[in-house]
Amino acid sequence: MKIGLILECQDGGAPDRMNADELVGRHVIKIIAPGTEVEPVFLNRKPRLIDECGVYAKQLLANKCCCVIIIWDLYPLWGGKVCMKRDRDAVLKNLKDAGIPDDAPVYLLCISYDLET
Repeated sequence: MKIGLILECQDGGAPDRMNADELVGRHVIKIIAPGTEVEPVFLNRKPRLIDECGVYAKQLLANKCCCVIIIWDLYPLWGGKVCMKRDRDAVLKNLKDAGIPDDAPVYLLCISYDLET
């Protein structure tokens, strides 16, 4: 079984240099479903995740991921106005625009504070 993770962070560059979001995501998946392969996608920033998640979710599902989990922080490092509903609606619109059906196994996880905390 393989699960896709779409993360707003940067790729750590090597297995021994994973960033905190990827480490936590992999750890939770390992606890829930031991032996599961994880295929991460790193989109570097929240605006990019919101704008491009549909394309990558579609690709992960086509790559035989049984589901895709999209994870982002509600409060970006640079501050600004936050609204979980606005983020969620934008992500759902992007998924729809990419042709992903409403019943596809794509799950949204908005973290109130940085995941690594």
